[in-house]
Amino acid sequence: MVSLQGATLKKLKLVCLNYIGDYWLEQFSTLPEIEFIERAHFMYDEVIMRIVQEVYGQQLEQIECKYPRNWKESVKERFAPEWFKRHYPVKYTITTLTAKELYPMLSLPDKDPILHLERLDRG
Repeated sequence: MVSLQGATLKKLKLVCLNYIGDYWLEQFSTLPEIEFIERAHFMYDEVIMRIVQEVYGQQLEQIECKYPRNWKESVKERFAPEWFKRHYPVKYTITTLTAKELYPMLSLPDKDPILHLERLDRG
């Protein structure tokens, strides 16, 4: 108990519950790893629940797409003379697209794989 200007204060409990239904657990053949992080950021009083789910899968294909970084670089690439582009090369953005085949329900043969696309931008 704490006294504050003549009032006696006592500790009360504040509870926050967040439910994850069975539906989410049924979508995967393995159980997720669940971690609670208390006060993850020094400026906020927050609790974070982190769920990591392992899924079986394989990488199918990976392609790189290269295109001018902005409209100015696009105009330069298309209309500038070669001597100009040698002195001021066109700046490009390179994006890597990765296709992965995921099997979240590997233990159930009647389930179809899920196609997962991943994008990585560079440049």
